[in-house]
Amino acid sequence: MKWSTTRRGRSEPEALEAIARLLMRCKRDDSAGGDDPALQRYGEHLRNERTRMFGFPLAGRLLPYPLLASTTYFD
Repeated sequence: MKWSTTRRGRSEPEALEAIARLLMRCKRDDSAGGDDPALQRYGEHLRNERTRMFGFPLAGRLLPYPLLASTTYFD
């Protein structure tokens, strides 16, 4: 899921799509996040599929603005 982090929700859909694509590349490729430890850890989280996170900061150089990641789990 992706959504705007701005107060008025005015992030461009294209920007959010680009961010989502980068984050999913981090799942498939260790080097997709460059040397950014937050993106590397997020990639590890996605590959594991059993870890959970809440409010994990994704403020990286490759992102246009700071984001937080959280896991929603349904049983």
